[in-house]
Amino acid sequence: MPEVLRSLKDLSNVGFVAYPRLTGQVCCDMYGDLPYGLFTLPRAVVRGEHGFVFTNERLPIVEQNAGLLRKKKFVRAKFDEVSESIGEPLRVGELVSLVSRCNDCFWHWMMDNLPKVMLAEECGFKGAYLLPPSSKTPWATESMKLMRISSERLVYADQREVEADRLYVPSYFCGFNAHHNIPFMKMYRDWVRAAISADSIHGEERIFIGRRESAKVRRVVNQGDVEQILKGYGVRTLYFEDLSLRAQLELACATKVMVAPHGSGLSHSLFMNERSVLIEFFPYKGHQACDCYETLSQVTNHRYRSLESVGDRAGDIEVNLEDLNKILTEEL
Repeated sequence: MPEVLRSLKDLSNVGFVAYPRLTGQVCCDMYGDLPYGLFTLPRAVVRGEHGFVFTNERLPIVEQNAGLLRKKKFVRAKFDEVSESIGEPLRVGELVSLVSRCNDCFWHWMMDNLPKVMLAEECGFKGAYLLPPSSKTPWATESMKLMRISSERLVYADQREVEADRLYVPSYFCGFNAHHNIPFMKMYRDWVRAAISADSIHGEERIFIGRRESAKVRRVVNQGDVEQILKGYGVRTLYFEDLSLRAQLELACATKVMVAPHGSGLSHSLFMNERSVLIEFFPYKGHQACDCYETLSQVTNHRYRSLESVGDRAGDIEVNLEDLNKILTEEL
């Protein structure tokens, strides 16, 4: 296997074509050593549903967008799967690759990839977007439709080869780094809210994003008691899986108080009214190891509070009701 390159900046024929001076600030990528933006490769190809990029010399590139840098065994295994071309390639003119191993996670799509679409559109890109398989990530297609990207501009990754006259690959911007790129994330937030154009965008909703008994992880074992307490503060329970993505975003735009177990649904906290209240339930101790929503709250100055589960419940959550009451009293 040829050497896997850490970043596209290691290639001599790569051009840096767009970065968000739109916000008056040059953003950094996830690792802080490369400006965030779109790079271009002439006559490149993408293979497989994990978005492996090859140059016109058929050399593989695993760049920062792929999120695979610390998983060498995975890279080698998947490279072997896609090293042979399967079927006739699909040829397009200009293409932005939005495919990575992380795309089956709603958080990574909303906080890592959709901001790249905004950057491309604001820089005048008119070409096609390569999306992960629609069967695995239905929210990707729905979000592109909400952002008014026509279906004719969408191409889906599968086991065939997609060949582009000019391929644009974003450097690895990640929502985990949002608090270091606040102007850009504010612009992304405003872009989504403008696209949604919800009638109640300045509302005062108070919601608890519940998890059903059938959930595989992070079920709130005393959810009934939690709901009873929240009801006393005007907080109503909703299940986002019952709502379309548009309905979820419209609701988030009108929300002033959001309570939820740790999980991708909290990605919507970015789109709440500024200086809202966000209360997060954790299933484990030492939640600082996954503080993505706490740091994301810095973008819009949310009042962030968290509660760790009582005892060890192997992924489920038992909320300390006394502590919850105290937080609600202090914040509401």
